[in-house]
Amino acid sequence: MDKQHILNEIRRTAKDGKAIGQKLFFTETGIRVHEWHGKYWAKWGDALLEAGFGENEWQIAYEESEIFKNIIGLTRKLGKYPTKAEMQLERRETNTFRARILCVVWVARSN
Repeated sequence: MDKQHILNEIRRTAKDGKAIGQKLFFTETGIRVHEWHGKYWAKWGDALLEAGFGENEWQIAYEESEIFKNIIGLTRKLGKYPTKAEMQLERRETNTFRARILCVVWVARSN
């Protein structure tokens, strides 16, 4: 896999003038991280810059209070503490539920 091919694919897969993220790039092109990482670029953002795009922005973290409100609301709705699958369903149905993030924050801070 040569560098120019990867740059061309980054440009081809861009949506509305913005480069897509690494995971979607792999899904759409089949180009794996190991084919560019440490070979042509150290970071995905470096590849995007060379392809003529700015680095993609990180998603903003959510306040813990918002996350706990989501869990409490779903617990009240279900009448019990929700399972992981119930949290996933709620996230898909409402597109605002942030349970997966809660698990990461809670585990990381409890260690």
